[in-house]
Amino acid sequence: MEKKGPARGHGDSAADAASEYRDRARFYAIRQADGERAYDWYKRVQAAAVRCGFGAHRRTAAIADKFVTGLRPGPVADRLLGHRADGPLHELLAAAAETETGLLDEQPRRPGRPPPDDRDVLAEIRDALKLYRYSDGDGSSPVRRR
Repeated sequence: MEKKGPARGHGDSAADAASEYRDRARFYAIRQADGERAYDWYKRVQAAAVRCGFGAHRRTAAIADKFVTGLRPGPVADRLLGHRADGPLHELLAAAAETETGLLDEQPRRPGRPPPDDRDVLAEIRDALKLYRYSDGDGSSPVRRR
């Protein structure tokens, strides 16, 4: 007698759900690495959220939540922990960039060494914020205007 596996689609949905929970467990466990800039941390959180099966609205909220709660302790985390949890993601990113820039400006510089040039990083953040503002809310797909 031939053994039959589960009907197509029936067993797959259980496996997919288990996989989503596994991916979500990994997503919720990640933390910002030492020396990792806030924007790079945000991009890593955003990439990790893609596999979790969140809907578009839930994904944006999960990214914002993980972005803030996964920050390493310090001035950026201190500032963002004072923000409302239902605020827009782009405001969190802007506050993080502003705080990091302020920290770089406060660092003592060695004589004979030029100041760090963060214009490229700030331009990248501004471009990402533009994409987010003109997207469906999670930065992944632009909203078409008529």
